[in-house]
Amino acid sequence: MTNLRNFRISAAAASVLMVAATANAHATIKFCNKYREPVYVAIAYQQSYSDGSSGYLSRGWLQVASGSCQEFDTSLHVPSFFYRGETNWFKVKGGQQRTVWENDDNKFLTTVAAFNYWDADKKENSNSSNQLVGFIKSLEASNGDIAETVTFEADGIHDTQDVSVNGSDDSATGGHSGSQ
Repeated sequence: MTNLRNFRISAAAASVLMVAATANAHATIKFCNKYREPVYVAIAYQQSYSDGSSGYLSRGWLQVASGSCQEFDTSLHVPSFFYRGETNWFKVKGGQQRTVWENDDNKFLTTVAAFNYWDADKKENSNSSNQLVGFIKSLEASNGDIAETVTFEADGIHDTQDVSVNGSDDSATGGHSGSQ
């Protein structure tokens, strides 16, 4: 009977550990839009390949309507990532503009349609619609699994990054290169 009791305790302990691990594993990358136009989001992050090497994968586009939030990929677990937000062209007094949140220090491959590029930090490929463009770096999780919310602010200039790591919150504010 003692062995059975130990087994029950062990099984209960294992269940608690599994629930705790699952709760910690829910590291979401979420984008919120306070801007007046829909924002289209692309991300890039480092991936390890089966041969032991690594490179960057870029993916896009997630549409985030004005006043809403969207998770990019609930199965993605990375310590940090890069992101780019942009709008379609829209009418303004005197013409048209497009708003872009970017940083030219970090360039990854994108295109106008939905995409998924391996080695996205490398030279552009022969398709003329593909281009290396600027991305903003996220905050970084020391535990290797970031949970971050990026908010594109109403002013069309700033973005806010809020990250929750091991139960603590941190935030930073960034900007972009401006409207086009």
